[in-house]
Amino acid sequence: MASILRSVRSVPSFGAWMSIVLVALPVDVTGAAEWRPTKTIELVVGAGAGGGLDRAARLVQKLLTDRRIVEVPVVVSNKPGGGGGISWAYLNQHEGDAHFVGITSPNITIASIQGTASISFRDISPLSMLYTEYIAMTVRADSPIRSARDLIERLKREPQSVALAFSTTLGNNNHIAIARVVKAAGGNIKRLKVIAFRSASEHVSAVLGGHVDVSITGPANFVQHKKSGQLRLLAITSPQRLEGEFADVPTWRELGINVVESNGRFFLGPKGLTPEQMAGWDDLLSKVARDNEFRRSVEAEFGTVTALSSGQTLQLLTEADREYRSILTELGFAGREGKKNP
Repeated sequence: MASILRSVRSVPSFGAWMSIVLVALPVDVTGAAEWRPTKTIELVVGAGAGGGLDRAARLVQKLLTDRRIVEVPVVVSNKPGGGGGISWAYLNQHEGDAHFVGITSPNITIASIQGTASISFRDISPLSMLYTEYIAMTVRADSPIRSARDLIERLKREPQSVALAFSTTLGNNNHIAIARVVKAAGGNIKRLKVIAFRSASEHVSAVLGGHVDVSITGPANFVQHKKSGQLRLLAITSPQRLEGEFADVPTWRELGINVVESNGRFFLGPKGLTPEQMAGWDDLLSKVARDNEFRRSVEAEFGTVTALSSGQTLQLLTEADREYRSILTELGFAGREGKKNP
């Protein structure tokens, strides 16, 4: 772990660190923790049932219980709204109680930068990033945009001619991903034509129907349409190519655009947790991450197990906050401007 933390200080960007930190799998702190839960654990999801965050929570619930990693009941509580803000506020109503654990996305940093949430990762207790998924850019099979290079040339030449779709809000991780790609290629990120949908299924359907040009989300949302030949994936923001169904999809890196962007699944405790409680969750979540069923489930959604400890997760969020603040300021989405559409 010490070598990983030294690497964190030396790398120039969040994306670069994400390609390095994968060697940390998984962190084993067995024997370092004395705290164990003594009452029902509540896994708090800042989104509705059925989505990626909810699936992550229910998988962890199942393994904690089935493998008897804990000897207490585990329940999932969905508290959508406010881009995750309602769930974070609920967590902090239980200050110092490690029986409440939230599951969130990078929006825990983005929302506070935008000024749309009053709680940031500094106001709670980061526990782990158990896994991450990368972000793909996809078009309809018969789209005149034939390749990732073609997309970039169009976005540089006539950015308003290409409708880019994602969910659920402007300025989020998917928006940041395409903005970083275009910026690295020398384009004007403020002139992009971006449209936020309520869900990934909605903007995937919009691409299939020819209403927008490009859909931007995790590859698991595209897999069935790729198999059927309805969609073509142009590129993905992973450090290297994925395996299986997406092995033929190039990374932006191999196309000469050095961008790695991920959408992690973060586990958070309320503010005021003790070092013993944090170490206890380090141990419990590392056991989940080592489970074969967990790994198979993550791989089935084309994700990558990361299993970061609480200390590593805090450093990752700190670095992400710095990078996101920079790109969101450039997009006009930092502070009060973050509440406005461009």
